[in-house]
Amino acid sequence: MADAVIDPGQYGEAFPEEARTALRSLLDRCPGPALDGPPGPRVPGMPMRGFRSLQIRW
Repeated sequence: MADAVIDPGQYGEAFPEEARTALRSLLDRCPGPALDGPPGPRVPGMPMRGFRSLQIRW
């Protein structure tokens, strides 16, 4: 399993709010622990598929 790091800074200073909202919406639907904000649907005890950990920087 890999670690996933999403770093919008690598794409320049501007990271549109629409992209942040879409990313949070996608992550809320993934099985696994909630990152920030209200938890989305998840399967107890099941980590996000394919990743050991996930970091989002902004």
